[in-house]
Amino acid sequence: MKKNLLNNSKLPKLLNGIEVANVIEEIYNIAGNLGPRLVEANIVLTLANARGQTEFFIENPKDIDRGNIEKVNNNLSKEGILMYAIEPSFISPSSKKETLMVNIDNFKGYERNSKMTHIPGIPPYDSNTGKKGYKQWIQEAQEGLTIAIKSRELICDEADIVHILSGVIKGYPDIAILDYFYPRRLEIKKEFITSDIPYASLYDGAQPLFNFLPEHINDISIVKTIHTWNRILEEFYNSKWHEYISNTIFFKSMRSGIIELA
Repeated sequence: MKKNLLNNSKLPKLLNGIEVANVIEEIYNIAGNLGPRLVEANIVLTLANARGQTEFFIENPKDIDRGNIEKVNNNLSKEGILMYAIEPSFISPSSKKETLMVNIDNFKGYERNSKMTHIPGIPPYDSNTGKKGYKQWIQEAQEGLTIAIKSRELICDEADIVHILSGVIKGYPDIAILDYFYPRRLEIKKEFITSDIPYASLYDGAQPLFNFLPEHINDISIVKTIHTWNRILEEFYNSKWHEYISNTIFFKSMRSGIIELA
């Protein structure tokens, strides 16, 4: 793997759970019915700069939902975070209901993870370049990974590039991303371990979990990622703001009606 020569002091700051609570508190009221969705683990970690991207789904979306998404985006975009709907909506195969996917991009999260990975072929991204720079970074990363695969510096298929980039963007450890290809490459069966992040399961919805081979359970990058993510979530869910908001009638009512896509 390539050596990352970048100084960690140049990485965008990783927010703690209290700082994330302050961010969400600022946008909670303008988010309307979407407010109670913002406490989900994937979203908390994305707003903490731990992840570059996440998504969630709204069933039976209305115009007011799209308006609330735009309001939140107008606020977060000042910090290099975008929230937007992926149109058009679609019919969920499981619920048979109209469903809208909402995407969240955090450019500081992209920068952190692009600079922390040691997977060959992936260049660093500068969050100051915004969306335009991100598109260029994706193209350069795809080209770099293709070269690394063809030169056998990275042992996987070109079809795996999307999976690799997705894993890096979401902040998964390199070893967990590459473990995905190992059993298939050797044509052997392997049982995977799923990361244990207790606070990730506090609410329904997709969780920031990842799989890895048993022999890597004590790998420092895996241990550190699990510890860091759980700490941020623990701080957030034990914050005074979350303790208050999670006991309001509106919050409980909205959360009880959420069914997340599998």
